[in-house]
Order: sequence, then C-alpha cells, then structure tokens
Amino acid sequence: MAKPYAGLSGSGMHVHFSILDKKGKNIFAGKDKKGAPALRYAIGGLMDNMADSMAFFAPHANSYRRLVRGSHAPTKITWGYDNRSASIRVPDSDIANTRIEHRVAGADTNPYLVLAAILAAALEGIERKTDPDAPNTGNVYNAKAKTLPATWAETLALLEKSRFIDQAFGGAYQKLYLACKR
Repeated sequence: MAKPYAGLSGSGMHVHFSILDKKGKNIFAGKDKKGAPALRYAIGGLMDNMADSMAFFAPHANSYRRLVRGSHAPTKITWGYDNRSASIRVPDSDIANTRIEHRVAGADTNPYLVLAAILAAALEGIERKTDPDAPNTGNVYNAKAKTLPATWAETLALLEKSRFIDQAFGGAYQKLYLACKR
C-alpha cells in the first residue's frame, strides 16, 4: 500500500528521466536551466496524458489515500522548476543533467507500466510539440489547475475511453487491464 498509515507520509515512486540522442547528448538540456524545447514538449505530453494514465500511477482503490491535499503527493496536473508540490518537477541541476521528475506514481505500482506510460506520453508531447502552460511556482495545492482523478471510479472511467492508452498500449490491453481492475 502506498500510504498504509493515515498520520504518516506515504511512499511515491518518483521517476527521474532524460532522453539521449544518438550522440549521447541530453535532448532536454538547453542553453540555460530552463531547458531545450524538447523538455517543454515532453512535459506537455506528460500533462496531457496524466489523467488517462492514472490507472497505472494509482492502480488500486487504496492508492488514492496517498493523493490528498497537503500530503507531499501531487493532486493537480502541474509542473514547475524545482517545485516539490508539482506533479512534474524539473529538478535544479547543472545544465547537462537537465531531467524530468514525474511525481505521481505511488509505491504500489507496476514499474513497467508506469515507465511505459511516462515514456509514451513524453514521446507524444515531443512529436506533437505540445507546449505546457507556464510553470507553477509556490504551493500548487492552491493553483488553478486541473485536478488529478481523486477516486478509483473516476480513474477507471478515464481509462475506458482513453485515446492515449489505446494508442500507447493497444485496445486489447486497455480492455483487459480495465476488466481486471473492475
């Protein structure tokens, strides 16, 4: 369980990643700490597909105990530079090590499905040149942003009709996963 004790913090499975080109160069690294356009496009794809991917990031009814306001776990679809309350964080580091930290998944996930969903969403964002809104600053629990699905029923409804999951995982897998989770 990602959060077995109500009075204590839960456990997330934060995923840090960057993408290297054929020459071994980090495509997220730009001229400054704001990163290259590919960084923003990947973040845009992650944000666009985050709600549809929640069945992988929070795969059990109990997973939602961790995703509550003020719990150090994200509840809104947000991003920011070195913002530990955002769903997507670009950690402060030297330019060559520019990376994305995806903070939504809990410790109760299947890491293979989480990584597949994250990489497929980032790739879609890069291919479509999906630019996210401006980065969030401060406590994003108070931000005017879309909220992540807060219940198991809401997550399964999104999974059932998701174009992204159908394309990234295939319609047959989408239906099978949905049937197992129901």
